[in-house]
Amino acid sequence: MAGVALAQESEGAPPSAVRQHNLAVSVLRQHVDIAEFQDQTFEEVLDWIRDQGPINVVAQWRALEAEGIGPDNFISLELRDTTVGDVLIEAVDQLSDVSPVLFRASGNTVKISTKADFDRKMELRVYNVTDLLIRIKNFTESPRIDIEQASQGGQQGGQQPLFSGGGGQEQDDDEDDRQLDEDDPGLVKLREVIEDTIEPEAWDTYGGKASIRPWDRSLIVTAPLEIHEKINGAFVR
Repeated sequence: MAGVALAQESEGAPPSAVRQHNLAVSVLRQHVDIAEFQDQTFEEVLDWIRDQGPINVVAQWRALEAEGIGPDNFISLELRDTTVGDVLIEAVDQLSDVSPVLFRASGNTVKISTKADFDRKMELRVYNVTDLLIRIKNFTESPRIDIEQASQGGQQGGQQPLFSGGGGQEQDDDEDDRQLDEDDPGLVKLREVIEDTIEPEAWDTYGGKASIRPWDRSLIVTAPLEIHEKINGAFVR
């Protein structure tokens, strides 16, 4: 199992800065006609990836070796019409059947380690969920259509209004501007959906370490990067 953290382009940034910011991701997306490794070491595969572009490829050997994974692990694969990233995915998939190995691409660096190692590093992000909490406004004294009255008025030669009633006064004009508390039904439901669908065992609700704290129209999420990627929809695999 392997994942890539996709870098986001900074709006208004010069092209050179954007390319540098996304360099590792760009290299992983490069097309490769053929990649073939027969009983070659994992370190040799990493050297091949380094040769594909000016990026750093860093393996967290302490965490990997704790799971019995080292630079001398043998890799055998043959891929055609593929990408650099797909080659790395296939390579790390061969390293362990027990402990998933992941990689993260950010800036000009690709880091490789175990899922457990990445999960230990918690990151706090604030998600604005205003668009998911839109409520349908309640109107009073809305216009009423009186078909019968309009029909009778036409027969009598007079002109009767088709609509009657008020002008549609809106109730609770300030409802959308009020601050929401953490028990707001919309925020509670949104938190439950995330906790029940994205790695439930990781959340403190179910005994894990990750947490979601509602605040006004936002969710404050403290979780490993992999979970943030899934919330953002940027997790590749």
